[in-house]
Amino acid sequence: MKQFYQKTLLFLLMCMAGVKVMAYDCEVNGIYYYLVGTEAYVTYKGTHGYTILNDYAGSIVIPETITYDGNTYTVTTIHDNAFYNCSSVTSVSLPNTIQKIGPTAFSGCSQLAAITIPNSVTYIGNGAFSNCTSLTSITIPNNVTEIGNAAFNRCNATNLVIEDGESTLKLGYGFQSNSEGSGLFRECPLEQIYIGRKLSYSTDKMYGYSPFALIRSPFKVVFGPNITRIDDYMFYESYVDSVAFPKDLKSIGKSAFFCPFNMPAPRVADYASIESMCTIVYEGKDTSRPQAEKNCVAGQEITDIVIPDGITAIGDYAFFRCKNLTSAVIPESVTSIGQSAFEYCGLNSITIPKHVTTIGYSAFHDCTQLGTVISEIAEPFEIAYYTFSFRKSLNTSNCPAWNCKLYVPVGTIDKYKATANWNLFPFIIEGNPAAIDNCESSEDCSVSAVYDLSGIRLSQTPSHGPYLLRMSDGTMKKVVKK
Repeated sequence: MKQFYQKTLLFLLMCMAGVKVMAYDCEVNGIYYYLVGTEAYVTYKGTHGYTILNDYAGSIVIPETITYDGNTYTVTTIHDNAFYNCSSVTSVSLPNTIQKIGPTAFSGCSQLAAITIPNSVTYIGNGAFSNCTSLTSITIPNNVTEIGNAAFNRCNATNLVIEDGESTLKLGYGFQSNSEGSGLFRECPLEQIYIGRKLSYSTDKMYGYSPFALIRSPFKVVFGPNITRIDDYMFYESYVDSVAFPKDLKSIGKSAFFCPFNMPAPRVADYASIESMCTIVYEGKDTSRPQAEKNCVAGQEITDIVIPDGITAIGDYAFFRCKNLTSAVIPESVTSIGQSAFEYCGLNSITIPKHVTTIGYSAFHDCTQLGTVISEIAEPFEIAYYTFSFRKSLNTSNCPAWNCKLYVPVGTIDKYKATANWNLFPFIIEGNPAAIDNCESSEDCSVSAVYDLSGIRLSQTPSHGPYLLRMSDGTMKKVVKK
């Protein structure tokens, strides 16, 4: 190793002096190598001043071992600048002995259309594949633990696969600036990304927030089964067209899916399981931004759900912006409905089970199609003003609660009328609307209350026409008096 560094220092001094220098120890079958102990590093032919001299072209096949001067060497490294600006190289085959791809190793290989990185590789250096403008697909094997800065800058990759694995993959950035840098893959026109393991990266603005931040063209994201957390800022202000979550996803980090209002929220193409969506934790939002509430995803592909019995809590933002969700069945096991859990959904009606003790802020806010709320809660508790949509100052078509009927258990109407923000519903009706619809016409019964067909309690029985009777046993009956 000492000999290697001595040769490198001499080489650099000669480059500075503008001398034409050969940069290799040996050449075998047209490929140049450094020799370090029992290992061989693929390198370039030489330099003239600061210009790298290279004559690689066409299809290159790197062997696992070479024999030189009677000794056998294992090829373990594609050294720095080895194929730098080799614009005539069209393909490279790497053996499973390669452990490291050095900085700018393939930079500027503009005709390199495909390369398979073997599973033996653990490190990809800075700018290793930058300006490989013909490279359309990138697959990162599961043994790679680090990818350097600008490794894939200005590639034309549309497909990125980070294979499933247990180890964490550390990712660099695209470029750094004092204002706003660029993420590692920001310059690639990605259309689909598969992420199969945990990633590590800087979330600093000067490094571009994340490898996938600020990508303005739409792309799809699929997460592998090993992913349990989506990290902070992962797709910050990026145009995620759709995302498929794994079934064991536990949490979504700060501003992971934050997007400006001029960009649609990500669609959830695959929920994996309704149970997982109820329990995912959306971690702290970026409250410094006025649109911080958009740090979420939109399940536009689902139209109805039945939440499994046994779920006790529906988490914050669980079904946020599921605009096509018209029906949701909540089991009696649920005791808590989180903040914005169904905000911006297309629900027509919702039944809140009797064991629910907390309903979060904006849980059903801006559900513009919501016409019926059935509360089975016997002892109503205070809810927030924006739990439903109570905004008199705005057009009532956007404020469904002003036209929405609230059905409550028999004998509890006065409690609801006395409880903050439940009492804002204009129509509070005792009984279950299903029972009202199925009752038979009759007058021969013990009556405890009379309502018109809109659910408004009347002070006396009408002399003619249809009306509703609440019976002493709690049932509702429809009466038509001629």
